Amino acid sequence: MPQSRDAKDEAAAAVAAAPDPLQAMATLPFADPHQAAVELDRAAGLGLVGVTLHGRTRDVLIDDPRFERNRRLRRA
Repeated sequence: MPQSRDAKDEAAAAVAAAPDPLQAMATLPFADPHQAAVELDRAAGLGLVGVTLHGRTRDVLIDDPRFERNRRLRRA
């Protein structure tokens, strides 16, 4: 998890230094749905423009009810 947070911080810093040519997306720890939601909020606050999604985490599909909060979060 710390490496993922560091990567988002570094991406946000790179975009802040050159916002015209750069945008960044976040990766989220979907193995832990609650922490994924926390990181989604944090990524939006950093100015990251989206997230990368994979169809499943281990044996859990992305439409699993545990991810419902993540689907409802929207960047204001």
